Amino acid sequence: MELVDVLKQAINSKLDKLKSEEVRQEIVDKWNKDINIPIINEKTEGKILSALLDSFLAIVDKVIKK
Repeated sequence: MELVDVLKQAINSKLDKLKSEEVRQEIVDKWNKDINIPIINEKTEGKILSALLDSFLAIVDKVIKK
């Protein structure tokens, strides 16, 4: 197996880990704790942050797989 293939496999493995429900929840919980938007409740903040994370991970996935 070539080095490029090994690196691709490692990167894809890490990206899959970031996409796992456990890690996603950890990221959203941390962001929700650190970012306070007083005019909306915590549940709504969580939904917004989760959507932002989805977008971010989709972009990272697209860039890495180019």
